[in-house]
Amino acid sequence: MNMTVSAQRGFTLLEVLVTLLIMSLLSLLSWRALDYIQRTQTQLHDTQLRHQSIHAVLQQLEQDILLQNTTPLFNDDLTSFPLHPDGLSAPQSALLWLQNPRSTLLAIRQPATLPTPGNVWLQWRLEGQTLYRDLGAPFVQLPGPLPATQHAVLQDVQRFSARAWIPARGWVPLPLTQSTRAPTGLELTIERTERNQTVRYTKVVPLS
Repeated sequence: MNMTVSAQRGFTLLEVLVTLLIMSLLSLLSWRALDYIQRTQTQLHDTQLRHQSIHAVLQQLEQDILLQNTTPLFNDDLTSFPLHPDGLSAPQSALLWLQNPRSTLLAIRQPATLPTPGNVWLQWRLEGQTLYRDLGAPFVQLPGPLPATQHAVLQDVQRFSARAWIPARGWVPLPLTQSTRAPTGLELTIERTERNQTVRYTKVVPLS
């Protein structure tokens, strides 16, 4: 009777080494892919947070400006409030823009919270690279006290600027000095440093 014997051969050392090398390469590629996905998700999350913060600031700026008190108030020295629809001889505007080498300031005259009578200045101020938003004490006669700088709302701000839309003239940088027409719009610009780049955000607010 004839018997058939099946010979069984194992893997050679070379085949085992090649298999291990292939598995190592696949593991390395998989790790790099996962690391790239994780870093991308982190960057997207950081970008989303930055956009949300700047969007919230611009929305708050617009809301503050739209809540301005346009009831005329007078002051002995009108030239101390540059953003003024008729220059030097009309009732005061509800907006005040001041700029110097140390800071940039936008103050908005708003009605005081009831039952307190009078007005308050709500102030947006850029000092250093920090943007602040603060509310002043009530007053009934201009100029009224501006608030102290206390509450930071945005960091890494390089520039805070504004310009007004004057009918028949177009965009005019602030402060206005002797405009014969009242501004009908205000463009606010915030420049921030993000990942070693300067990014500009702009908001246009209608005034009428």
